[in-house]
Amino acid sequence: MRTAKTWDTAEFLPSDEDIKAYLKAALEEGDTAMRNVALGNVARAKGMTQLAKETGITRDGYTDTRSLASRPPTSPESRTAL
Repeated sequence: MRTAKTWDTAEFLPSDEDIKAYLKAALEEGDTAMRNVALGNVARAKGMTQLAKETGITRDGYTDTRSLASRPPTSPESRTAL
């Protein structure tokens, strides 16, 4: 019996151009959950160490950012902060 391999989007993001197009498409959807999944896929594709070097965001900062982004805005001011 054959077994199917688990799909891992991160394996299909080999270049910065691929990552940029993928993030752009995810952001255009306007779905917070999709955006967070896309950020996680990019983090795995690049590796957290490399991502931290390139962006200056630590693993904790990245986790905090994803957590904040998943909360619905409560005021017009907070909507512009995200």
